[in-house]
Formats: sequence, structure tokens, C-alpha cells
Amino acid sequence: MAMLADPDRSEALLLGVHSYTTLPDLPAVARNLAGLEKVLNDPAVWGLPSGRCTVLSQPQTGEEVLDTVQQVARRAEDTLLVYYAGHGLTDPHTDELYLALPDSDREREYTALRYEYLRRAVLDPRAGARRTVVILDCCFSGRALVGRMSAGDYLADHAMVEGTCLLTASAETRMALSPPGEKYTAFTGALVTALDEGIPDGPDPIDMNTLYRHLHRTLAAGSRPLPQQRNRNTGGLIALARNRATATAPEPTPTPSTPTSAPVPPPTPAPTPDPALTPTPTADPPPTPTPGPAPEPEPEPSAGQRFERAQAGAAVPSGGPEPLARRLARNSVVRSSAALGVAAASAALWIALSSDGGDPRTPGGGGNPSGSQVVTLGVDAPLTGDASGIGAGIRNSADLAVRQANQQKVVDGVTFKIAGFDDRAQPSAGRRNAAALAADRSVLGVVGPLNSGVAQAMQKVFDDARLAVVSPGVTSPVLTQGDGWQSGRKSRPFTSSFRTIPTDVAQGRLAARYLYDSAKKKRVFLIDDKTAYGAGLVSVFKAEFTKRGGKVVGTEHVTPLDRDFSAVAREVRSSGADLVYYGGDLVYDGGPRLAAGQLSAQLKQAGAAIPLAGGDGIHSDAYIKQAGEAGEGAFTTSFPSTEELASAKEFIRNYRKAGYKNASTLYGGYSYDAAWAIIQAVKKVVDAHDGTLPKDARAKVVKALQRTSFHGVTGNVAFDPYGDAVNQRLAMYRVKDGKWVPVSNDSNDSKGGTGGRDSNGA
Repeated sequence: MAMLADPDRSEALLLGVHSYTTLPDLPAVARNLAGLEKVLNDPAVWGLPSGRCTVLSQPQTGEEVLDTVQQVARRAEDTLLVYYAGHGLTDPHTDELYLALPDSDREREYTALRYEYLRRAVLDPRAGARRTVVILDCCFSGRALVGRMSAGDYLADHAMVEGTCLLTASAETRMALSPPGEKYTAFTGALVTALDEGIPDGPDPIDMNTLYRHLHRTLAAGSRPLPQQRNRNTGGLIALARNRATATAPEPTPTPSTPTSAPVPPPTPAPTPDPALTPTPTADPPPTPTPGPAPEPEPEPSAGQRFERAQAGAAVPSGGPEPLARRLARNSVVRSSAALGVAAASAALWIALSSDGGDPRTPGGGGNPSGSQVVTLGVDAPLTGDASGIGAGIRNSADLAVRQANQQKVVDGVTFKIAGFDDRAQPSAGRRNAAALAADRSVLGVVGPLNSGVAQAMQKVFDDARLAVVSPGVTSPVLTQGDGWQSGRKSRPFTSSFRTIPTDVAQGRLAARYLYDSAKKKRVFLIDDKTAYGAGLVSVFKAEFTKRGGKVVGTEHVTPLDRDFSAVAREVRSSGADLVYYGGDLVYDGGPRLAAGQLSAQLKQAGAAIPLAGGDGIHSDAYIKQAGEAGEGAFTTSFPSTEELASAKEFIRNYRKAGYKNASTLYGGYSYDAAWAIIQAVKKVVDAHDGTLPKDARAKVVKALQRTSFHGVTGNVAFDPYGDAVNQRLAMYRVKDGKWVPVSNDSNDSKGGTGGRDSNGA
């Protein structure tokens, strides 16, 4: 029986080229990357954390591709998936396969990337993956199956490699197909559908042998090019997807320890939560695989199609660097399934905190009025780990709102309670928490999470349950405006998702306006850390900066864990730039660390005496410390902390009076306003139904939230048609004498989208 590859210890690298200088464009390839990324991230399919799925679209050079492959391959512990879609070219003298790049020429195959080089990068001896899958969707991709046995022998001897699988869209002499008018290419369309919908009567999880046979049958039925597959060792048993067509969720087992009907299985040890809470840890029961039919015999390979290489590669170690606090996860929206709900709920860490007037440090302090309807507000935040202080501030601030609502009897006949959940800044924990919250019918709204990657894993679960979620911390554009936000094709994917925090799109625009108009910077060198947050922030800044007349004189990409920026620094120095704009974030690598800080220091060492600017991801004392003197004069955009807001004085006073152990932190006011928005929405629903809660209270709370407007801790609280905060209060900061000092503010920037930060798979 195949075992599902561990998503928290695996990596995927999705490569694609859709636009060419001389070759025909393949617009479907861009959709291939988005569709495949989404289905791999889907917790009901594989659940690959967004931070572990790297998308490289339109790579300009072979070096860029190979460097990225090696970086990803060296980070893996379990399984590596490498996918390429685009034109395939061949060498007329050797029949070797080449992968086309944007400027490749069919008559000059050397302008493309030789597949052999990709194979070697995946076979890097420093790679740590135990299993590897390579998928090629291009013409003549079957030629990758042809090769010297020495390549295969080398891989077989490679330490710790258990199995490899190579899956191609066509045979070695056949063209691949991109049917006009279809969303995806023929092969990837069938692949995405199989992963997303499952394979009827197939095993759970779906192994590569089963997937190949299904794709072969499906494409043959449509008279389309037939895929090819070669395995080495146990490569055919590698499984990257649950079978949605056959998987079933285990029945929950209620336990009296929960305040409502949330299913909780037998307890197992859990991380120690904040002392203010009383934890009831739970754990997932072992999954029961759904047996599928016995594997069909694989066709005998032709002599020319031996698997020359059995790919190997790697991904980020599960115990490796984990981005700190603020929201560190980044990448595309994950769709979790409703079926995940009950099954995932069984693993949630549920932390109950009474909020009806007792001591905030004493669980259950205070009783409910007789006959009162109890409404629970869930709070999801990192309550253990590096960001636990911020998470506790989020939870406590929501708790303060609940206590004040009960004391003031804001909603007649309703007593509010808090149920706090620890997501540890991990999407997998967030998914389980979302399922548990959705299963508790007393929960009518959720405050959180902090991290965009966690939110991506929770949204679909909440939306299926018609459960409103208001985040004080996530900023990803995809969360509220869909995959097409950058091109202006905004579409709200989940009507139950809201946020009270300003957006990173607003940050990019504010930065461009200030730096061009006020700081008089005209020539910028753009650098991002290849994350969705960093690349998205740079993209927005670039659009606004060039619109105003600024010029981009260079572009580079780094990784969050890079330490040597000397080559980039020399390139910046020779570019004539008067500003570096950096899209990146704080990471945790044996302590808080910023690539931006080291980049600034090395820019100065190289003689590039120009300032660095960025978003709130680098608005940290860690940047100032690591940049040293080179950080003087750096710029950032950030939303103001609660302590900086004149409207927050009463909140700060009440928070201190309540005696919480942890400070409210940067997000406290935004969390309080998120909770108060839910409370106001519940009030609207109760008032409209003669003081009672209707059966469809959750759906009505979502609709009421959309119409909610009040003056809160952070100013005017209301939501635009996408669920984004109407109030986009931001400020521009600059390092002066070793401290961040505000130099301008923008209380209502454009509401055109959000950028986002994801944690390490989180």
C-alpha cells in the first residue's frame, strides 16, 4: 500500500514558460502552474504548505532554472516534485530533449535548457529527498525517458533514494497538445482533474502507477497524445494525492471536555499553551486507507524508453528555518474540502477561555445568565512557538471585546464566549482548527489567523460551513480577490472571509508614491525573495513607480536564507540606481534574521551608497541590528501599531486594566475590532429575529458582517466588496539614529488588493 508523501517535509517546483519571443505562445501554461499549485496545496488532495510549493514562471535563463532546482532539491527530506510545461525542442544531431525558455529559437536548440542539465541538478548528491517525481508537459518529452543506463545506475546508488518516477505528456517522437479554448494543456488538464476529483475505484492515496494508468485511459479516450512513465525502485508507489473519489472521513467522538459539540478524540500530549489557558489536547486517529484494485501490469517499455535517470531532489527540512511572527506564509489560495471538516477536527488543539466576566487569567471564571443563548467566537493564532507572544495578544484582545460585550449586554439574551485555538503558524494545524470550529455549532465567527499561509488552509473549510472569519493579520491578495488580482481580474473566492488589517498592495503603492514624489528617487533596482509576499510587493511597487515616471534599472531574485549578496551588490552598484526596493520578510534561522539587513550591509561594502526600502516585512529592529550603519536611511511602509493610534487610547487603558499576562502587541487593536465586528453582526441578526438566533445564523452573520460599520480601535471599521478593510491606514518609516521614525502617513490608501506573508509552510 502506498503511503502519502509527507507534505510538511516535501517540496514542489513548478516551472513554466507561456510567452516566447520567436516560438508560439502557450497561454495555457500559465494556467497550468496556477491550477497545479492550487490542487497540490489543497489539504483534501496533498496539503503541501504554500511555502513548500515554488512557482517559477518565465525563467529567463538556464542558470535561473538550475539554481532554483538545486536550492529546492537541497531542502527536501521526503519527496521532491519537479514539473515543467512549455515547448520541447530537440537536437537534430543527438535527439536530446531541450526545454524552451522565453527567448529560445527552434533553429538554435542551444538557446534552450538541455534536459540533461535539469536531470543532473535534480540528482545533486547534496539533495535530501528520499523520493522524486519529475513531470514534463512538452513536445517530445518522452525523450527524457531515453538515456544511458549509467545515469540510472548512478541514481540507484544515490544514498537514501527509495524511488523515482518520470511522467511525460507524450512519447519521444510525439507532440504534446494545447487544445484551443481549453483552460489547460491536454495532459495537465487531465492531471489536475485527476488530482482534484480523484480516481473512482482507485486506491487512497493515489500512487503514481494508478495516476499514470488513469491518465493514459483518459487521454486515449479523447484521442490525445498518450503519456509515458518510467519508475525506478519504488517510484510507482509514490503518492502525492489523497483520492477524493473514495476517501471517507472518520466519525468524530464527542467528549465532555469541549464546551459544545466539537469532536475530540482521545488526548495525546500537546505543546504547552499560554498559562492563561487550559488546554485540552487532541490528536488525529490513524487514517484508514481505502483499498483500491490491484495494480495493473505496466506495459513493457520500448528499448528506447528506459528510464535513464530516476530523478532525485529535495525540499525545505521540516525542522528548518521558520519565518517569525507577523504572517510569514506566502503563496496561492489553498482549497480545503468540506470532507476534511470532521476528520481534521479530531486533531485540533482546543483551548477554552471563558469570556463572560470572570478573571481573564482564570478559565471558566463567571457563569452564564440563566436562559441566555451562548455564542462562541473562535480565535485562531500561534499560541506556542516563536510568534506566541503576538498570538496571545490577538487572543486577549478578542477576549477583551467579548468581555465588554457581555458586561454591556450589547446583544440581549446572548452571552459570548471565546474558544482559542493554537495554529503554531502552521497551515496543517490551521486546517484542523478550522474543522473543529466549523463542527461546533455555537461558533458564529472566528478571529484570525495571523499568517496568510494558515488562512489559505482554512478558508474553504469556513466557507463551506458558512462561518465568518475576520483576520487581524493576513494580507494575501489571493485570499479576498482571487488568483487574477494582479491583472485586474478580481473575483472574491470566499464570501465568508474578511480582514481588518491594511494591505500590502496599499503598501507598495504608498512606497512608490512617497519615494518618487517626496524622496525624489527616480532609478530603482528591484530585488525580491521569491516568495508570494516579496514578489507581489515588488510587482505592485514597480507598477506604481513606473507609472509615475520612475525607471527600473535592474531586477534580481534572492532567497530568504541567502547570506552572500556580493554579486547582487556589485550589480546594483554598476546599475546607477539611487534606490533598492526589496520585497522580503523576516525569517527564523537560529534567531530572527533578515536577508534585507545583510543585503544592506553588503551594498555598503560594495560601494553602493544608496538606501534600501521595503514593506512591513522588514519593519523590525532585527533589520536595524543586522544592517548596522548601512541601515541608516532605509525606508519601510507599515500599518501603525495599536500604541500609535489616537483612537486606541481607551483600548490600551482597558487592556492593561484587565491584567492580561501578554501585551496586546502590534495586532491587538485589529483583533479587538475583528471580534467587535462579529459581535455587531450577531446583534444585527438577533435583532432582526425577535431576539433569537435563526437556524441559518452563520450565513446571516456573514451577510450582516458585510454591512457592518462602526468606529473602532483602529478607526473606521467596515469592509469593501471583497471583504478587505475600508480603512487602509498606513505610514512610511525611515531609520534615523538607529530607530524607525514615521515620515509620512496615508490613512486611506487604495483598496485595490492585498499582498501577504506566509510562514514556512505556514
